[in-house]
Amino acid sequence: MNLVYFCALNYTNSMIKESKINILVQKLPKGLILLSPWLSAEGYSYELQQRYRKSGWLKSIGKGAMIRTGDELSLSGAITTLQTQAKASVHVGGRSALEQLGLAHYLQVNSSELTLFAEGRFTWPLWFKNNKWDMEAKLYCTSLFKSKEIGMVDYMDGELKMKISGAARAIMECLSLTPNQFNGWINDSKTSTSSRTIRKL
Repeated sequence: MNLVYFCALNYTNSMIKESKINILVQKLPKGLILLSPWLSAEGYSYELQQRYRKSGWLKSIGKGAMIRTGDELSLSGAITTLQTQAKASVHVGGRSALEQLGLAHYLQVNSSELTLFAEGRFTWPLWFKNNKWDMEAKLYCTSLFKSKEIGMVDYMDGELKMKISGAARAIMECLSLTPNQFNGWINDSKTSTSSRTIRKL
């Protein structure tokens, strides 16, 4: 192999690798959970992911899930990842969405607790269950709307962009849970989940 070509090839490969790690370290939102299958689809092979973990760039938080070293675990990061990487239907809704939108003036809201909704049946992945998050999550599995996109809006939490219920949808979600929204919880050490079948609107 020509020496000049060999050096150029090595330089190019080095630049590609440096560019890849720069994207992970500098360009992705802080606090975002990184799922291994998603990283693989983005061009980060499982071998490369393992190399990044060994080098200290990434930290495993469970099977198939990582976070950048130095980032803190946050529920917002987990929800963003579930929506964008796992394509799950879980979202912030009800009174928590109203609080996020600045419309919860007359509601008693526990700021250390986040009310979440998911379409149909939903099970937390193990990497979520086996970690301690910055807030408690209470999840309702419902079939309230014919389309999961109805009434959803974009919301930024720091650098993290996620879908949450808009005001109209959040109010409907609140109404759907009354008067027994605090009854029937199935408690575990991480989350509480209530499964309800609600007539679709």
